[in-house]
Amino acid sequence: MATSLTPNEQQNLRSNEVTDNKEDVQLIWLDGKMDDSPNYLLTKTMLVELNPAAQFYSDFDRCLDLIKSIKDEQIFLIVSSAFAQRILSQIYNHRTLVALFIFCVNSQNHEPLLKQYNKTVEIFTDQESLIKSIQEKMDLIEKQTLAFSLFDQKQKSLKDLSKESASFLWGQMLLFVLRQMPQDEQSKKEMLNICRDYYQKNKYELEKIKEFQQSYSRDKAIQWYTDECFLYKLLNKALRTEDIELLYTFRFYIIDLCAAIEDESHLLKDKGTLTLFRGTQIPMEDLQKLKENVGKTISTNGFLSTSRNINMSLHFARAGHMPNDFESVLFEIQADPTLKTVFFADLENKTIMKGENEVLFNLNSLFKIQSVEFDSTLKLWKVQLTATDEGAAKQNRLGENHPRSARTLMIIASVLQQKDPNEALKYYEKALSILENSTPHDYQTTSECLTCMACLYGAYNMNEDALRCEQKALDINRTILSSDHIDIANNLRNIGVSYHEMNNPSEALRYFNESLLIYKVNYGSEHEKVKKVEADIARLNEEQPLPLSSEPEQQVLEEESRSDSNQSASHQMRSSVDSTSQVQLNSASTNIPSKTT
Repeated sequence: MATSLTPNEQQNLRSNEVTDNKEDVQLIWLDGKMDDSPNYLLTKTMLVELNPAAQFYSDFDRCLDLIKSIKDEQIFLIVSSAFAQRILSQIYNHRTLVALFIFCVNSQNHEPLLKQYNKTVEIFTDQESLIKSIQEKMDLIEKQTLAFSLFDQKQKSLKDLSKESASFLWGQMLLFVLRQMPQDEQSKKEMLNICRDYYQKNKYELEKIKEFQQSYSRDKAIQWYTDECFLYKLLNKALRTEDIELLYTFRFYIIDLCAAIEDESHLLKDKGTLTLFRGTQIPMEDLQKLKENVGKTISTNGFLSTSRNINMSLHFARAGHMPNDFESVLFEIQADPTLKTVFFADLENKTIMKGENEVLFNLNSLFKIQSVEFDSTLKLWKVQLTATDEGAAKQNRLGENHPRSARTLMIIASVLQQKDPNEALKYYEKALSILENSTPHDYQTTSECLTCMACLYGAYNMNEDALRCEQKALDINRTILSSDHIDIANNLRNIGVSYHEMNNPSEALRYFNESLLIYKVNYGSEHEKVKKVEADIARLNEEQPLPLSSEPEQQVLEEESRSDSNQSASHQMRSSVDSTSQVQLNSASTNIPSKTT
């Protein structure tokens, strides 16, 4: 742990740069007197080593806004004595706030808060004891965090799927997609670069990353996972929140870890059914969901760590200060090692943490909920699960063809397109195939996929293919969007670019003019996009021996707008293509800009 700061470290801590949180815990420090004095900077350094995305606030309202906005992390809040009562009165019942640490000069002034609020962990007057307590509780939270998805086998088609089942099937699809990815030294290098960047201020994790780079091999995949260092933290958060881009970055290690668990699972085939346990604390609404779905299939969003030792699991179920809206739960799992689709590994000889009798389940392991009952002897809820193959083939079939899988494929394609455009195109084509054969049809995402493909084709002068995709996207958008929607203007301009590339200036001009009409309707005459299309038209005329007519065709926009029900779909794919796929124009038309996404 840091004891003094170099000038560079001091400058880094004074910067306003905010790091996206890639871990399960979000650390926040609120202190109205926070400044750049050595003592404050040293405490900041210690906290950043615990959580690279730690946030520091001296303004109460800004800190309150941040806390209320956090949905996917568990908040550890450090607060000065001046703000303690005020902040607790406003956010005590906020679900993601799980621990609060009062950091002050005199602890006796705040003793009543310990009795009034059970989320108030302790009061601290020195840095070392504060940091030690935070570290211990962060370790506990990382072990307790559990997210799951349910699957109702009565849902026989994609059309019937609930949001919950769709999330379940996304997990089934993920591993299938990642296993198609190339696994090489470059993918390992990419993963470690991301980790180094995130943990650049954490010397311990940087040493671990260096050690991994120098000594890792596939047979050590399980050992590295149980080390609970950078891999464990980042991978589990990415799986739980379905962070596709980060999971793609970790593909190299995910594939190795899954394969290692499968290999170890074969060693248990003649050991008979295992009784395993998992102790945790879950929100009441999640417990209610389990009660309502007895008899249905469940899958955790990630690798599931269990223990043969019930006492160890009971410790985790009861540990720490539990929020009022949480319940202690003991999962009891019956696991038959002869199952064909559920793999789990005995880690006793693989982990550096001896004595926990840990058994690790692979991604996509399925469990049937047998019962959910309160155990009056143990004074907690007991959920009995049975590992199962039941319905696995059906779930895989639905998962591979669900529209959400198409979105996953599209995001992976957007990551790939700059490094490997041919591979990216394969993923777009697979996504398009899923979308075109799904019921109900997701027309908005289909249009986005076609636009992405058009930009990728255009970037490599495959202009006929680009035109075909863009025309299809335009046809879809004219069906589902109002006639003056900006996406239609973008399609029209892109088609104009394709015709220009194909040396068809009259058609290029026609589509530029049509797009110009819609841009003016939406933005007026002075907007940047209007000016760009006017510049397209001017340059197009400059290239011709005789000027082309620059008057927009008198095409009347439709009087009645079509349904706008799909207008809220995400534009994530479009922005990513715009930044990476620049249309390479030939020497005759170097001034026409790239396509719009």
